[in-house]
Amino acid sequence: MVLVGLGALPFVVWRFGTRNIWPDVSVAAYLLTAFLFLTLLNGYPGLRSRWYWKLVSIMVIVHLVVLSMFVLGAFTIVSKGIKPPTAIFFGLVIVILAVESWVALRLVRMFLERAPAQSTNNSAF
Repeated sequence: MVLVGLGALPFVVWRFGTRNIWPDVSVAAYLLTAFLFLTLLNGYPGLRSRWYWKLVSIMVIVHLVVLSMFVLGAFTIVSKGIKPPTAIFFGLVIVILAVESWVALRLVRMFLERAPAQSTNNSAF
């Protein structure tokens, strides 16, 4: 968690140097991606799980849709010339982060229940 916070530091510095929405959108995209990665890494069952990579591909698509919505929202904000309060913006980011992580964990649980049991026969090695 400390490394995730340190990774956001350049965006915070950028935020103090400018008055537009892009540093906020960039740090939001970074935090969403970092926490999704950590969520999927936490549920990682091992190298031989094909079902897990199906789950990861689904979550990457969902994640790209979420990030696309943020970018489209940022373009809209820039074109209108308004800037939402930072607290409201990051409140929305926290809600989306919680929902995306919840969906990822539910999908891991669903795929884990449907996955065939791994054989313990290691005779191929």
